[in-house]
Amino acid sequence: MKTSEGLCIASYIEKRNLNASFKYSKNQWGSNGTGIWTGTVGEVERDESDLGISFMSYTVERAAVVKYSQILGDNIIVWISKFPKKTASLFNVVQVFDFYSWCAIPISFLGVGIALLLIYHPIEINGIKKPDTVLVLLLPTDTWFKEEQAKVISGSIVVMVWGLSSLFIMLAFSCNLRAILLSPSYESPIDTSKDIVQKNMISVLSGSAWHYNYLFTSQDPWQRRILDNYKFKDTTLSFDSLLWNVYANENEVIPAGKDRVLVNMQNNKTFSDMNTAVFYFSKEELMAYFAGWVFQKETKWEDDVNDHILLCHQAGFSEKIANLYSSINVLDSSIPPEKNLAISDLAIPFILLCGGLALSGIVFILESCLKRK
Repeated sequence: MKTSEGLCIASYIEKRNLNASFKYSKNQWGSNGTGIWTGTVGEVERDESDLGISFMSYTVERAAVVKYSQILGDNIIVWISKFPKKTASLFNVVQVFDFYSWCAIPISFLGVGIALLLIYHPIEINGIKKPDTVLVLLLPTDTWFKEEQAKVISGSIVVMVWGLSSLFIMLAFSCNLRAILLSPSYESPIDTSKDIVQKNMISVLSGSAWHYNYLFTSQDPWQRRILDNYKFKDTTLSFDSLLWNVYANENEVIPAGKDRVLVNMQNNKTFSDMNTAVFYFSKEELMAYFAGWVFQKETKWEDDVNDHILLCHQAGFSEKIANLYSSINVLDSSIPPEKNLAISDLAIPFILLCGGLALSGIVFILESCLKRK
């Protein structure tokens, strides 16, 4: 048994030595759109089954015709999309800052330039006829080393501390820079409904589930806009086939529970044999709810089954299942230890260096021409 509810019902049957028979509800939990309950709820209500062991969400309508067990777990619905492709890491340096930070950098340079102009004249008074900008920047330390102050110990201490601090800052920045350059880079993932709308992706919804009504009545305008580009899934398709369509068609997303996807990935050899992450689970949660089993209104099984569910929680069945699926590649963010810095990782710094050298060469030529005149 590879689910917590599977372990729970299997251990209960073994403990009570029951000769149980099972029916497959074809992932139909139960609805009464036509006035007649379908799926698992309908089976239990019509006395065709004693217990419905689907991971059933709690609703007022269902509670009117069946009785719920103790909470078996919670189910969180997220957007499932194909895991983003890996991209070149040469733009990692650019991605360190956001747009506003990059805008602030040239503004800072401009401010420093203005400050240099403001202190240019005091330096001339200080005895330097043609000051260079480097000398201007070193003005705070220059005053410590005038001839009449050469023996001031405090000046040496300040310069020494400044030098050591600069060394440590440089080393720390170098380590961080290497980590930034070697960090795996991926395309932008699907984390929110806004991402789905902006990328014009197709949302595949279940016609018999709550998906459409939830999105239609959502307070989030981006979730409502998803219904501008959606389709209902083919009822003949299994969940495995639905996941394969998401993997094969990068333009499709589906709402589903993370646990359910991991179960299918574990049981599907094609997915489980893949060495990289297959699906991406969005950070946005569409809906989170408690789930349990359902009984008939008057049943002899209720107290005994509820006690057993509590014992299963104490036994840590859910943690056991979580450990079982922990080996599945969910997020491929590891860095191979043998990877070294390559020339492709340093493309942006080299571009900046070459650009600076080219600019200085042009300025040098212009200066030479002006001096000849």
